[in-house]
Amino acid sequence: MTRVNVKKSDKTFLMSIETKGHSGYSQEGSDIICAAVSTACELVINILESFSVDIELEIDAEKPYFCCNVLQNENNFSKMDTIQHIAQGYVKFIGDLSDTYPMYLKISTEV
Repeated sequence: MTRVNVKKSDKTFLMSIETKGHSGYSQEGSDIICAAVSTACELVINILESFSVDIELEIDAEKPYFCCNVLQNENNFSKMDTIQHIAQGYVKFIGDLSDTYPMYLKISTEV
């Protein structure tokens, strides 16, 4: 199962998105759940970077493990609305995917 954990501060400011595990939906290389989650993660990174949001990435393709930390700095605080819209879109997409494939994907949020 793939597990996605979204951490927020004060219920509003995105702090991190952590994704780990293979979904087990299909064999590696043909697993549509893993492909969708990987694509969503890549999209979030690209959008955050296009808005010059300061992030830290930790990626281990062998485990698999992905973590995107939004740095808590002045630059990012000035972009809070943008970051939140990106995070909301990601959470909605992953939540919808989890609702469709609950045996293979689980999302949780932490405050």
